[in-house]
Amino acid sequence: MWKELLEGNPIVCGMVALVTILLAAAIHSFFSESKANTKANSSSDGIIKKDDNVFDMDGDWGDEANNVDVKKTLKERVEEAPKLVMDNPKEPSSVGLVKPKINSGPFKIGQRIVLQELLKEEGDDDLSKYNGRHGHIADVWDGTTYPIDLDLPLSSKPTTATTTDDDKTTNNNNKPLRIKVANLREEGELINIPDPPGRIAVNSGCLPEDHGRICAFLFKTLRSVAEGVIHNNPQKKKKFAETAAEKKSPFVCWQFWKDDVYPAYLEFMTRGILLKAKLADLEQSINPGKPKGTYKTVVDAVKSKHAVASWNVRVEGQFYLVGMGPEGTMVIPVNNLRQVYCVVGYQKPLGALLGNQMPRPPKVQLTLLPWYGRIIHDTLVSSTSGTNQIELASPPLARQLAASCQAAISEGRIIYRLAQLEVENGSTEGVPFEKPVFTPPPQQQQQPPPDFSKEPTATQEERGAVENLTELTAFHPKTPLSAWNIVRLPNNNKPMINILQGQGQKLHEVELTSDYTALFILKTVLTLSVSKLNGHRPLMIGVDDVIVCQRLRFLCQGISNLKIAFLKVERKEQAPAAGAAQ
Repeated sequence: MWKELLEGNPIVCGMVALVTILLAAAIHSFFSESKANTKANSSSDGIIKKDDNVFDMDGDWGDEANNVDVKKTLKERVEEAPKLVMDNPKEPSSVGLVKPKINSGPFKIGQRIVLQELLKEEGDDDLSKYNGRHGHIADVWDGTTYPIDLDLPLSSKPTTATTTDDDKTTNNNNKPLRIKVANLREEGELINIPDPPGRIAVNSGCLPEDHGRICAFLFKTLRSVAEGVIHNNPQKKKKFAETAAEKKSPFVCWQFWKDDVYPAYLEFMTRGILLKAKLADLEQSINPGKPKGTYKTVVDAVKSKHAVASWNVRVEGQFYLVGMGPEGTMVIPVNNLRQVYCVVGYQKPLGALLGNQMPRPPKVQLTLLPWYGRIIHDTLVSSTSGTNQIELASPPLARQLAASCQAAISEGRIIYRLAQLEVENGSTEGVPFEKPVFTPPPQQQQQPPPDFSKEPTATQEERGAVENLTELTAFHPKTPLSAWNIVRLPNNNKPMINILQGQGQKLHEVELTSDYTALFILKTVLTLSVSKLNGHRPLMIGVDDVIVCQRLRFLCQGISNLKIAFLKVERKEQAPAAGAAQ
């Protein structure tokens, strides 16, 4: 059921249109407004359809990631906060965009801390479960307590704790964990990770190629080992797998990681695998460019407390992909919109593979893991709906996420590493596994077939245009050029038409010299396809007038691989009227 993430043909509802998305292309804005001064009329979460609900980010190593300009991406992606930058996330003071807060207590915002000496009191939450947990100061002191964000939340569900008075701490869904000063101690100094490899360097938001290839190999092998462990233990198989699909779920390895999967994985990677493959062949398959010594690096990683041996120290849950910087992709957990993690990619950043082609931050199920002083992600990424539909943040939430990321940068609260593994006497304890909960999107009512009974018979000129259109070659569905949105610009001295390709980028601009009609649309598509695109046409055409859309659907109903979509567009200025001479 789980398939490799390929460049699919999803349909996006957002910005000015339903647009076809190409995964892993050049980075562009999540939220930028088109030159047509148009804006999507959407107040709820958008939906993107994909081929499956789990996407394998292992992938094959082909195109290099160095063509991705990650340094300016976050600025490009913020509509309401255009000054947000991530050129230097290591120096939050250089941002200077968020109004500074006054640190009046013994700790300052962003300071690393460890919780201690918390007790369970009768009738209260068991606060002792937080003892030894690592995190940071999330906001200003109220004179008694500090709000704390834990690196490893004990639950991915939107439930945290808050202080209601000087003596008691209780649960409240919308407020953070607040802890008294007496129950906080400063986290120790970071201890250098032994060389090799030391703390892994990052280039354009990704691991070095050798480590990226090793991680891809480790995750693929892990899936097979975990499946074997569960298959040979009927009791665990029954405990987890309620449906046939869950028997192959990528989350099985994390549910039984510490006591079952990791010991078997360690045994296989250090001994069993050499019984199945020759060392030279194994190293060549993992890293063809530099095979020598690759297996030793793999074994070292599997045994290292800074890598695989500490994969019980992980963060699981639903996250929004908000933006990218040179250190990685910024993700925000759904249950704590204030907290921001920086996740390193493999061949390409996670944001470039999933986030940069979508009009607003997508929400996905992730597992974040330590890797030599960095945070990586399980290569299998799931939708949160349990279907092939990826949820998008609503426009107001997208602005809130951008502001949260901006504040975290400015206040030095970005989590770049799971520091508990890198300090003296740091905790090696993880958090209990929580089975992911998927919420299917609301069922959409099936649309009745279009009624063309009132449409006039096609004119000779319309029939000729449609016939010429059928003779063109359609673009491949995996390319952004397979979807065109033909949008009227606001009235000015010369009425104009913008033609936007699937990613929202302007493909062409033409003067509206006649009526905005179905025939005009067909002629425009034909002219552009023949003159500039080597005889290739789109698979989908979006227009911003209901009557024109209906007419096009009538005229093109015989073309099986062409869809006509209506674009509901809000304009700041009035556009040329459809069907009226200008």
